[in-house]
Amino acid sequence: MPTPTPITRRANDEDAPRIVARLAQPGYETPIDIVRRNIALSALDGDDAAFVAIDENAEIVGCIGLHALTMFRLAGRLGRITALVVEENGEARASGTR
Repeated sequence: MPTPTPITRRANDEDAPRIVARLAQPGYETPIDIVRRNIALSALDGDDAAFVAIDENAEIVGCIGLHALTMFRLAGRLGRITALVVEENGEARASGTR
């Protein structure tokens, strides 16, 4: 039976504790107040976004922070991934590869 593909959505304040837990897995010790602030700022700012990946059990299995930069010398914008974390067990399930 194939593993269900996680769904993605914008991160919200209620996600902060689980995002902190995901960030801690690879060693990022980010305080919850910083995560909450950055989620709030990303909701207000058109240049930033924070998303979470949710599995079939409504658990956060990954998170990503994005930033868009205006290119002075070119038309258009450049996207930058500022954070990307996939839950350790999710790596074995190939989460984040689709």
